Amino acid sequence: GVKKNFTITDKVTTYDTAATALWLLDVPVPAEFDGKPVVKVYFDTGKTALAPAFSDASAGLKDYLAANPGSSLAVSGYNDPTGNAAANAELSKSRAQAVAAALVASGIAQESVALVKPEQTTDATVSAEAARRVEVVVK
Repeated sequence: GVKKNFTITDKVTTYDTAATALWLLDVPVPAEFDGKPVVKVYFDTGKTALAPAFSDASAGLKDYLAANPGSSLAVSGYNDPTGNAAANAELSKSRAQAVAAALVASGIAQESVALVKPEQTTDATVSAEAARRVEVVVK
């Protein structure tokens, strides 16, 4: 369902950029994240704009970092396989930069937010809508 003013948990948190609502999916985080939160930010085709609801996610991540000293955020951008590969790679980077900037603007220390380029930015293993994303992983 839709929920606002949430607390980051050990569940994958996603939201739809086409709406202002925040969607919490009751999906376990993959084992490689050791129970730390993952926020997935989805984007419209060719866009880098964040949904207003991202401020709720930023606040939750800020609270998580405050409660877990030594933790930091890795921000990685992905794209769907449609279109020019070079343009898609740049779009993935721009989306990751937009998310990182929003995290810092929310009060998270710049040194706690790192842009991390994935080995493969194009994700053809999921739907196009799911591929157009930025993942924020707590380290």
